[in-house]
Amino acid sequence: MLPNGAVFNMEYNVIVPKQVKIDIQQIKLYKEKFGAYQSNIQELMEEIYSNIELLETNPRIGSDLSSRIGFSTHFRYMVIAKKHLMFYFINGNDVNVVRILPAKSDWQRTLFESN
Repeated sequence: MLPNGAVFNMEYNVIVPKQVKIDIQQIKLYKEKFGAYQSNIQELMEEIYSNIELLETNPRIGSDLSSRIGFSTHFRYMVIAKKHLMFYFINGNDVNVVRILPAKSDWQRTLFESN
């Protein structure tokens, strides 16, 4: 809050690379393949996109990944629908979404071998 009582809302530039779009498409295809209701798939997609949008104004909402893995890293993460993890990092006014992966996958290997 600013001294005059006004709220300062900083907008961040959220960068979503092609790999993240592929991750989202793979999540959707996996759900369709195993017979999830279309309404459940749509709800999950909306949750993913709303979490990405949330990063525009509140990128620190996610947790520091270092505290979860036991070594220092610049990545942060958010849990999406209790089954997926969105990894990103903040660089100045940019928020770079890196991957969205299933929580039960070998996400550490995927995340750190590709970055």
